[in-house]
Amino acid sequence: DDGGEDTSREGDVIDRPIIAAVPRDHIYGLTRKGEAKYGKVSPSFNAGAYIVHLERWRDRAMGSYIRNITLANNKERWYFLGSQPPLNIAIGPHFEWLSRGWNVKAKRVKSGFKTKA
Repeated sequence: DDGGEDTSREGDVIDRPIIAAVPRDHIYGLTRKGEAKYGKVSPSFNAGAYIVHLERWRDRAMGSYIRNITLANNKERWYFLGSQPPLNIAIGPHFEWLSRGWNVKAKRVKSGFKTKA
């Protein structure tokens, strides 16, 4: 045990997926401490495009659960990249797989958008 806050859901059997997403081999954006705690969560998923079963999401109080992971991260520093890691930590490998065709790859992305006054 690393002494950090418990964010696991041991015994919470996920027999029907909450989301469907494109799988990938690991959670991106974890710190060394996060790798030690969550690095074995595989597969993870790309949260760029995913489908949520909202009734299951609400029934399992996923919003609160993910919020608790995010708040615990303020102290524990498991990850450093926005919303992707807490979703992967909360869902783990319990998701329905979508084909890679669901991902969209931009050919060119512009930064520094300017608005007209």
